[in-house]
Amino acid sequence: MQEKDLITVKISDFTQDAKGVGHIDGLAVFVPYALPGDTVLAQIKTIKKRYLEAELIELINPSSERRNLVDPNSIICEAAPLINLNYSAQILWKQKLVADQLRKIAKLNIEENSIKVNENPLHELHYRNKVNLKFDDNAYISMSRRGSNFLERIDGHPLFQDSINEFIYEWNNSYLSELKLGVLSENISEIVIRSNSFAELMLNFFVVDINSKTKEILTELLQINPNIKVLA
Repeated sequence: MQEKDLITVKISDFTQDAKGVGHIDGLAVFVPYALPGDTVLAQIKTIKKRYLEAELIELINPSSERRNLVDPNSIICEAAPLINLNYSAQILWKQKLVADQLRKIAKLNIEENSIKVNENPLHELHYRNKVNLKFDDNAYISMSRRGSNFLERIDGHPLFQDSINEFIYEWNNSYLSELKLGVLSENISEIVIRSNSFAELMLNFFVVDINSKTKEILTELLQINPNIKVLA
């Protein structure tokens, strides 16, 4: 086997950081965003003495516990690697993770089902009321992949509150052209968005230079979006 070779591997477990784990020719294979039960086509990225690191290319036979919320290679999976795993299976994995650590570190003889998890499937999605995001070179609200400076535009995220998703979508699809926000692309780098139970928003912009033009354009947001209550 060599780097960039394509391999077919059956995923049997997770690592602690939620990478899928399979085995081939006596070596462990770590595949991010692959789920236990998946059979995947993966491309080898790194070869070590006892394991391989690979990239998910295609789902050949999806796990019965997989749900199709987002594309498995979507940047959304960066911050939510379990997003495509059914909620009940997520709970079992978390119980196993905690029990494994207690057995390994605390030397406790403990069963996985004795670990109590505060389950709340009604609030599994759309619960995050604070997010920190970046702007790409065109001033689109974006996210960066782990270990990379490349920014990828997003129009929402299954874990963000609806009011935050609505603002992100409007910024990327309406406000940029309506307010000519693209002229700020070299002056704004990040944004922190907070939302409350009334869908009111607080926006914190990270800017290179707090000049009058930037203030003027961003202040227009307050006039066209009544949900924005604080802008800083």
